[in-house]
Amino acid sequence: MTATASSFSVPPQLSALAADLEVRVSRLEEVDVGQWNASISRVPESRIQHSYQGAVIRRLHEGVRPLFLAVHQHERVVGQLLLYHGFSHPDLLQWCRPLLSTPPCRRWRGVYRWLGGPLIYDKERYEAILEALLRRVDELARQEGILAVMEVVPPFYEPDFDAALVHAVYTRCGFTRREQATIALELGGDLEALWRKLNRDARQKVGKAERLGLRIVEAES
Repeated sequence: MTATASSFSVPPQLSALAADLEVRVSRLEEVDVGQWNASISRVPESRIQHSYQGAVIRRLHEGVRPLFLAVHQHERVVGQLLLYHGFSHPDLLQWCRPLLSTPPCRRWRGVYRWLGGPLIYDKERYEAILEALLRRVDELARQEGILAVMEVVPPFYEPDFDAALVHAVYTRCGFTRREQATIALELGGDLEALWRKLNRDARQKVGKAERLGLRIVEAES
C-alpha cells in the first residue's frame, strides 16, 4: 500500500473511535527495549523484523531511521508499529553511500515504510487502533516533510485478519492498494542450478552477506 504526501489525511469523523488512545513515539536511543520486545512477543504474527534488534540491523545495513510507535490505552499497550524513515530508492545506500549526505541525495530520504504491521493486540478495537496509528504516522509525515508512505506490508500471519475492514481504513486514510505476486522457488535439485536462477542483484547481496560473515543456523528451541 502507498500514500503520497498530497493524500495524507484522516477524516475527522473517525477520531471519536480512538479518542481514548495515545500513540507514543520513541527513537532508537529512547525506546524501552525490554518492554518493546516483550509486547511484540504476545502475538504469532510478530517477527524479528519487529524487534529492537531487527531495527538495529536495518539501521546499520540499510541506513534507515527507525521510529517505535506504541498505542496506549490507560497505560496498557494495545498496538505497536515499527516505522522506518528511509530513502525512496533504497539501492542508493549500496551504490553511492558517500554521496548520500549531499543536498540532492538528502531529498530522496523522505519515505516511510513498514513491514508486517501494525501489530494490534486488542482485536475488538482493531479499527480504532489502526486509525490511531495511521493518524500519528500522518502527523509525523507532515512534521518531517515526508514525500510518501509506501510499500506498506500487512501482518504476515493473523488468523482473524479482516482484509475488508483493514482495506477500508487504509483507503479512507489516503492509501492505495497494489497486489503483487508471491514467488515460489522449487528448492529440489542441483545447488548450482538454483544459484544461477537468482538474478544479479540477489547474488550480489548473498556475496556481501558472506563477506560480512553472516551465518544462518537452525534454532533448537
